[in-house]
Amino acid sequence: MAKGPNERMSKSRVVRLGGREVITEGLQLNFWADISHRCMTASWPAFIGGCALVFVVFNAFFATFYWVGDQPISNVPGRGYIDYLYFSIETLSTAGYGDMHPQTHYGHFIATIELFTGIFSMSLMTGLIFARFSRPSARLLFADTPVISDHDGEPTLMIRLANERHNIISNAMARLWLFKNIVSKEGQSFRRFYELPLSRNESPALALSWTLFHIIDEASPLYGLDADDLESLKVTLVMVVSGYDVVAAQTVHARKSYDYPDIRFGHRYAEILGTARNDDRPCDYKISYWKHGGRARQDHNFRGPKAVNTQRPIQRDGEHVVLKFRPRTSAHPPGHRDEPDNQADSGPAANVLSRYERPRDEADDFRHRMLANVAALAFTVALTAIGIWLAMSIADMRKTQDCVLMGRRDCARISAMPHS
Repeated sequence: MAKGPNERMSKSRVVRLGGREVITEGLQLNFWADISHRCMTASWPAFIGGCALVFVVFNAFFATFYWVGDQPISNVPGRGYIDYLYFSIETLSTAGYGDMHPQTHYGHFIATIELFTGIFSMSLMTGLIFARFSRPSARLLFADTPVISDHDGEPTLMIRLANERHNIISNAMARLWLFKNIVSKEGQSFRRFYELPLSRNESPALALSWTLFHIIDEASPLYGLDADDLESLKVTLVMVVSGYDVVAAQTVHARKSYDYPDIRFGHRYAEILGTARNDDRPCDYKISYWKHGGRARQDHNFRGPKAVNTQRPIQRDGEHVVLKFRPRTSAHPPGHRDEPDNQADSGPAANVLSRYERPRDEADDFRHRMLANVAALAFTVALTAIGIWLAMSIADMRKTQDCVLMGRRDCARISAMPHS
């Protein structure tokens, strides 16, 4: 493949992907072909330094054209290059103090080109700065190590995360992937990934902390594996969390990867949520973030990953129950304790599910809520109409006042309140 004039073979560089380092070489790079990505991925010192360098180069370039001309700018003492440089900065930034100005066709032509360049470059720089500042970030704090221990009687992989900003991330969704090396029948090595199903992969409102659980059963890729097996397969876990940030009004994403040495068998996370009691607020919750990323404590009751081979999924009768539908305006929800006919139809499953139901003191008053919404809408419309009327009245009075000050006789009369 022939290389263009601006293309060159890249040098070997080390790219860090998660906890691994990858050496890349042999790419044909064009600096200007992906300049937007370079501006977005550069660090803030490099980005600001690059913008300052471009600003200085542009001004020095146009100052040279002014300097070689035949007095294109007026009021330049001694025709010094530094004075033309100052004039170029004022022109490129569209400041224009007025002391120095073009006085020849040559000067006007160079100033016109510089004004166009300044408007274009300033708009581009403003857009890049806004894009860098407006990039959404989740600010999620992930645990240092995943742990595998018993949970509800089953070996479970657990990963914990917390929200550092204490804002609400609504409709948070988490997905967990496992990467491992496999060898095909032809002897070729591949890096294959599998999605690990989570017990609860959605959260309506992520504000404090969230612990994710993956049950290691016969369908799990981690079934029957120990630490040595994870090392031989070069296992990597990748956690991806996304949700809607209600403050930034944007969808945010966060990602965390763990290599096989980070996974701890027979350990359990320390409790980070508790209650704080004092004189002012006796029932406040307390979350200890210093325990979040710390070392997990060992679980001596864990039977080990090989014990999974003797376990079978637990099946219970009545696990799937169909409840009778009742509208929201009903005084008694399905499975309510005060409804004997519903219990007779559902059998013992209704008694099990009834503990999750909360008795309602009164039915939802749909009409009351609709009347309140209509009243609020009418009040908003009335305030808007009053504001428009006041704005139009003030504008008419201002026109009449200007007419009187100009000495005209055909001005509209301004009505005033009579004095008592």
